[in-house]
Amino acid sequence: MKRVFIILAIVVMCVVGGFAVSSVYGPQPPEENNIANNEDSDVKGDKVSKAIYRKITPEEVKNMQTKKESFVLVDVRTQEEFDEGHISGATLVPSDEITEAANEKFPDKDAKIVVYCRSGGRSQMVANQMIEMGYKNVYDLGGIIDWPYDVVVK
Repeated sequence: MKRVFIILAIVVMCVVGGFAVSSVYGPQPPEENNIANNEDSDVKGDKVSKAIYRKITPEEVKNMQTKKESFVLVDVRTQEEFDEGHISGATLVPSDEITEAANEKFPDKDAKIVVYCRSGGRSQMVANQMIEMGYKNVYDLGGIIDWPYDVVVK
C-alpha cells in the first residue's frame, strides 16, 4: 500500500508540474519561416506591418544568392575579421558604426538586409538597431562560424 501511495504521489507531482510548465511556456502561436505576425491597424483601419526581429538560416541565404535575389548582405565585424574571411557579396559595416553609416550605405528602408557577425551576438544587436532606425526587412544570419559554405579571404 505504501508503494502505491508513493507511485501515486509521483504521478500527481508530474502532472501538476506539467501543467505549471505549460502555463508558463503555454502553446506558442505558429511561426511561418521564423517570422512572427506583427500587424497593427492605422488610423483608417488598414493593416500596417511593423518591422520585427527575424532569423534566417545559412541555407536560406545561400539559396537567395543562388537565385540571385535582391538583398544586402552586411558583415558587422571588424575590418581584421572581415579580411580573415567573409561571405561573398558582403558589405563591411562594423557594428559600432552602423547607426552612423546605415542611412548612407542603405538608403532603402524596405530593402531586404541580412546581417551577420562572428557568432551571432553583434548581428542580433545590429538587426534590432536597424529595425529601430526604420528598416523593415532585416534578417539576422547569426555568425559566420555557422556558415558551411566557402568564404572570401583577402
